[in-house]
Amino acid sequence: MNDVTGSLQLAAEQRARVLIDRQLTDPGWSVQDGKRLNLYAGQGIAVREIITAIGHGRADYLLYVDQRAVGVIEAKPVGTPLSGVEWRFDRSLVQMATGAGETYTVVTEAYGLLKHGGFARILFLVDRNNRADQTLAEFQNYRDDGRSFTEIYNVDKLTGAGMLGSSHVVISTIQRVHRALSGEQVAQGDLPGLDDFVSGAR
Repeated sequence: MNDVTGSLQLAAEQRARVLIDRQLTDPGWSVQDGKRLNLYAGQGIAVREIITAIGHGRADYLLYVDQRAVGVIEAKPVGTPLSGVEWRFDRSLVQMATGAGETYTVVTEAYGLLKHGGFARILFLVDRNNRADQTLAEFQNYRDDGRSFTEIYNVDKLTGAGMLGSSHVVISTIQRVHRALSGEQVAQGDLPGLDDFVSGAR
């Protein structure tokens, strides 16, 4: 790498840093350098360029809420897929209160994984069929660049025909997936005794 290329790359990284810092401070995050870390400066702390635990490398930003690490921001140039640059664990958990917008959050995450993460297909599990209908409506209402999610990606409910090869997102009740994986016949239409099953109901 020559001096000119190195200078251009550094300038681009500095511009990105200023932009990300602003995007974090606008909603209330306190942005700090790792060398001057003060987790008690506010409820939400974003720490730049911090070395994580052994084996996990360096994070562009490590996010803390109430002195606990809750997330990581990995800054990459536009168009860079997530696969190959992520260092995070192979599973994660998002816990939200009922009514806090959990379905919208997952739809947004699904859109990001399909558009930027290199994912080809996503299974969205629900416990009752009315939730499947609500989820499908959420996908249909989600918009980006003037188009709905379902205009960009194919979103289907699991039916007796099984999972379609053209599906990007498949919505199903847990019970229906279990029946399909067990080799049992999956009905084409709704099965109230199966799709509307509620655990613990009498």
